[in-house]
Formats: sequence, structure tokens, C-alpha cells
Amino acid sequence: MIPAEFDYVRPGSIEEAAQAAGRPGAKVIAGGQSLLPLMKLRLARPSTIVDIGRIPGLTGTRYTDDGGAEMGAMTTYAQVIAETKLEWTREALLNIGDVQVRNRGTVGGAIAHADPAADVPAVSLALDYSAVLRSPRGERVVPLDGFFTGPFMTTAEPDETVLVNLSSPGNALVGDAQGVATITNDDLPALTINDVSVTEGSSPTTATLTVTLAPASTQTVTVGYATANGTASAGSDYVSKTGTLTFAPGVTTQVILVTVSGDTTTESDETVLLNLSSPTNAVLGDAQGVVTITNNVRSSATPIVGVFNTAGQTSLSVTVPYPYLIYKGESATATITRLP
Repeated sequence: MIPAEFDYVRPGSIEEAAQAAGRPGAKVIAGGQSLLPLMKLRLARPSTIVDIGRIPGLTGTRYTDDGGAEMGAMTTYAQVIAETKLEWTREALLNIGDVQVRNRGTVGGAIAHADPAADVPAVSLALDYSAVLRSPRGERVVPLDGFFTGPFMTTAEPDETVLVNLSSPGNALVGDAQGVATITNDDLPALTINDVSVTEGSSPTTATLTVTLAPASTQTVTVGYATANGTASAGSDYVSKTGTLTFAPGVTTQVILVTVSGDTTTESDETVLLNLSSPTNAVLGDAQGVVTITNNVRSSATPIVGVFNTAGQTSLSVTVPYPYLIYKGESATATITRLP
């Protein structure tokens, strides 16, 4: 599959990266081994991709006078395996994926992505690493056992840069290392939209769909929307509609009204699709609502339910289903009883 449309930014410094990462809906890309597959499946739809691959000083391992080391966030697994003296980290990275993944995947990206099944976060927790979070507001230090808050979730705010301090109590082989990665906050609320059904009459009706944000956000959240044909056709069956919803901080629901055109045509039930796209400060959960237009016009075709010989009779009494048609002879009268 092809990712949704996005803007591409390549900053030249950590400061520029932090500013770009603070854009609504932005995602930072390092090696791309986790983010790109999600984008191809459209499980992630960032509005902006911030590529930190060209920021100077983010690759390789540098050893300090006190016996520690500094590891750049863009250092690939393959580089760590070939160069580092951090033996426990090296052993963990030897078992990651295949050659292609080890040549593209990065230490900083793995920690920022916070995949609970990944090797790097696990060994980082075991070795008591910590994270220094940098933003235009300043810097704070968070141990990784407090940095990871859940699967794919961290305490990093949207505009913070992560400096990962690696330390191993009592083990000189690991020493102290620092990685750098600028990431966006993965702990984002989700947007969902419901399905509704409306009855089509002879005049226009309105379908009301509700978009829900959960949990409530402290930031302003926006999301685009647009109708699309299901089995119904824009213009003749409904009025097409596009726009943007805005959720102020604390607001959790917004509605979208879709006008269904009325008619008296006999037809099958039809559907209209309403798609959400390009969220900012949120992710998409159920991104497609379905409006089912239920036809309320009975077929005008009247079946013949029987042929009756009325010759010589003064009346005729029959029971037939609805709708019905009864043929009468010249001298006969029909008394009709409808079935429920």
C-alpha cells in the first residue's frame, strides 16, 4: 500500500528537529523500520515527517575519559555490533531481525518507538538507562522505567528531544552512553466515528454522525473529513460534504451532518461513507463512518395472486397478501381481507 500524503522536513540540528517535531501531527523518522510499515498500512498518518538522518554528530560511539561512552541516536544496529564496547547491548542487537533491519534500524529510533517486543528497550530497561528530554523549554531527566508508560507510549511531549543516558551499575563493560533522538509523543488520543441509519422519505433528511476523541486531550485536536460514495451517489442520493473538525482542549465529541436527498423512487437500501483523515495531536481509530439509507417506498409492481372464476356468482370472498390485485367478473363483487 501507499502511505497517505505528508510533508517532509530534514532539519540540520537538534534544535531545528525539536521545533519541527512540535508541529501538529508530526512524526520523526530515524531508520524507518517501524514507522514506514505503519504508514504503508495507513495505521499511522503523520502530517509531517521529520528526518533526523542528516543531523551532525548522531552516529557512532565516543568514549569518555571517565570510562563511559556516548552513542549517537542514528547509530545503526550494525554499527553498534561492529564497533561498541558495550557488550550487553551488542549481544542484544546481534539477535535483531535480519541484515537489512540491522543496517537500517537505529538505537535512538528503537527507544523512541517504545515497542514492548523490541530488543533495545528491553536491554535498556535491564541496564537501568535513563532519558534526558530536551525541548525549547529546557531539559529533564527520566529513568527509562518511568519513560516507557505502555506499548508504544512514552512520557515525551510533542516538542521534546530525547537524550538516552546509558548506565550499568557495577559493570564497566557497559559504562555510560548517551543516545539522541527527537520524537513526538506517541501517547495520543484516538478519533473514532460511528455508523448511522436514516429512512429515506420524499423530502431531505439529515444523518448525524458523532466523532469521538478518547481520552480527552489537553491540546487542540483537528481532523479532516469527507463524504464518499458507497452504493449511494453524491448529488442524486446525498449532498457531498468536506471540512475540518476542531476539538478544543477537554472536548471529546463533535458531530457531522450529512443531508440525504429524498425521493419516491423504488430502490434498494444504499450507503454513504464518511472518512476521517489527517489528524493533528491525535491518531485515527475507526476512521470511516457508514450512513445506511433505508428505502421507505414499497414496490409499485402488484403481483397477480390468483385467477378466480366468477361466472354465475353474486359475490367473491378471498384472502390475499398485500399488495394485491383481484379480477372481477361482470356480475361479481370481491370482498378482500388483507393478510398482516
